[in-house]
Amino acid sequence: MAGAKFSAPSLDWTKHPSAHALSNGAVDDFEIGFADLGSLVLSYASDDDSVADAISQALDANKYVNVGVDVEFDATEFWCPLHAGDRFYGQRREAEQLVGLPSLHELGLHGDDVHVVVVDQGVNESSFPNNFAGGWHNGSIAPGSAQNGHGSMVARNVTLCAPNAKILDCPLIPPRITALPKFMANAVAAYSAILAFITKYQQASTQSHGAWILVNAWAVYDRSAESERGNYTADPEHPFNLIVGDCAETKVDVVFAAGNCGEHCPDGRCGIHDTGPGESIFGANAHPKVLTVGSVRVDELWIGSSSQGPGPSGLAREKPDLCAPSHFSENGEDGGDNLGSSAAAGMAAGVLALLRSPDSKQAHLSPVAMYERLRTTARNGGNPKWDNRLGYGTIDAQAAHERV
Repeated sequence: MAGAKFSAPSLDWTKHPSAHALSNGAVDDFEIGFADLGSLVLSYASDDDSVADAISQALDANKYVNVGVDVEFDATEFWCPLHAGDRFYGQRREAEQLVGLPSLHELGLHGDDVHVVVVDQGVNESSFPNNFAGGWHNGSIAPGSAQNGHGSMVARNVTLCAPNAKILDCPLIPPRITALPKFMANAVAAYSAILAFITKYQQASTQSHGAWILVNAWAVYDRSAESERGNYTADPEHPFNLIVGDCAETKVDVVFAAGNCGEHCPDGRCGIHDTGPGESIFGANAHPKVLTVGSVRVDELWIGSSSQGPGPSGLAREKPDLCAPSHFSENGEDGGDNLGSSAAAGMAAGVLALLRSPDSKQAHLSPVAMYERLRTTARNGGNPKWDNRLGYGTIDAQAAHERV
């Protein structure tokens, strides 16, 4: 038995009842050791099926011998909720711990005097009695009148991070964007109204009226909806991309979800050529003056549906900027609807609201400087390089606040 290694010295294995089963010399690369005095354990590592057959035949009649195979495993690099038995992983308390919220709450930062505009499908006012502060009509939906749905999910992720933040509703987004040129015209009008209001509000008094954040948990999934490919999705001079850039000049933070067209488990609405690396983050979602947020689980494993960079040439290539938790349930519940990069964008907007609190060390930063601060303090496992899935890593509120 050339090459045998004994892990149980002082025991004479040749006197064990199982010894005769090993006498044919069929295998010469294995380890022998006793689990106890009643059975002999043989383990080997091989990718040759004939080795397993030889061992099985040699030991077939011996009831005392167990045969085990060392199977090689690699850690997965992504998780697909659609392929999992449960599309939720972990709970909110774990998500909050991951992004460093408890320490900021202990410092008394709760998003006071911060206004967060949820540009979405509408928010249900009754779900946010202490936070709701009005909004804008879209012609058919009054602010705060929507049923609990996607917009309320985003707002909930903001307020549970920043419990004193004010929520304003802009019910811009239809259930599905089909006529993209018409939708983008509406988006320009909505942003124009919001910025005009904020500017007037800021000028009404010499005293500060607090910070403003626009959170956008929506994206273009199918570029075939454009009248001309790239007209909005790749053109930095498109009117909506221009007005999004104007937000930074007005000292307004803008958060966009990366989208859910990642290569491994894209949303069913994603275009056939609009998934995966370099083909899934477009338009304002790739704007250099917004914070673009992808999604990870509460254990920081990348979610395979999260859209991937780089962004289009002419906009920002290094998108997403970073990631935040998603697909977690509420504390003590079996489910919830904290899904996709939308939930991640809501959490990132909540972190921004904390950092914009009046007593925060970072409240004075410009939007562009704030995003850079978040990128450079993100949790990245020691790898400071940009990644087309994770951006610069997972947002870390505590590290961003402490960085001087």
